[in-house]
Amino acid sequence: VIRAAYRPPTISPQRAQSYLQNPAWHRIDAHFGNAATLVAYHLPDGRFQPGDIVPVTLLWQIHRRLPHNETLSVKLLGRGERLLGERHRYPGKGNAATTVWPVNQWLLDQFSVPISQAFALPTAARIGVVLFHHEQNENSALPVKDSNGNALGGQVIFGRVRLEAKMENRVPGWPVVQPLGDHFGKGQLTLAGMTLTPRQTAPNTPVDIVFRWQVHKRL
Repeated sequence: VIRAAYRPPTISPQRAQSYLQNPAWHRIDAHFGNAATLVAYHLPDGRFQPGDIVPVTLLWQIHRRLPHNETLSVKLLGRGERLLGERHRYPGKGNAATTVWPVNQWLLDQFSVPISQAFALPTAARIGVVLFHHEQNENSALPVKDSNGNALGGQVIFGRVRLEAKMENRVPGWPVVQPLGDHFGKGQLTLAGMTLTPRQTAPNTPVDIVFRWQVHKRL
């Protein structure tokens, strides 16, 4: 039997439930209009640098088709929602366009998002997902609501991916002191290091201080 090369990446309800019961998957239940629900997502462990590819896997439940082929945008967002990387395409790698969405089925969509922007300090990126009409812009995005029905605008933001700067981009002196070795609580937190930016400055000039914590237990 020759399987079709162009087929939407649908999965069975049983397989979808197995993902939802897996602790590596995180439930989100974000509703994109009345067309689809982004039920859960999976992100990799480890740290990534500029130029790396971050795999993002999305689990959807499809409710109805849309009149236009909408573009799905998956973004890596840094501090202040600074765009660090993004990937735009039709759902299902083009095999599940929204005009022919498989209604009442589960869809597994895998994205490879490149980190295209450099940064100077260790940071964490969050994931932003937008569904919009490609002939317009993201102002035409489908409205999104969270699992409680609260409006999120045209984008849902979730998750966390650990990023580290390449050696040539790192702020000199990071960290200034490592380890500091200061413990907080009953062994719950350790202040491992810090950095000052800039290292030398004039009076009344703002200085950015970044602390580096090691968490051992929840407070």
